[in-house]
Amino acid sequence: MGDTNRIMGYTTDLKMLVESMHIEHASVENAVKGDSIGVKVGDKARRNDKVVKLVD
Repeated sequence: MGDTNRIMGYTTDLKMLVESMHIEHASVENAVKGDSIGVKVGDKARRNDKVVKLVD
């Protein structure tokens, strides 16, 4: 949490700060590669959009 992510797709281009993250409706602080997580986004994200972590 606290990371900045970018969600990109054919009609999507969002930058967002991860404020909360959930696995199976339980709040978690971090996840590992391959985990299926949920995060709150401010706009519509679609199934095939790509998510990347932005690094300063």
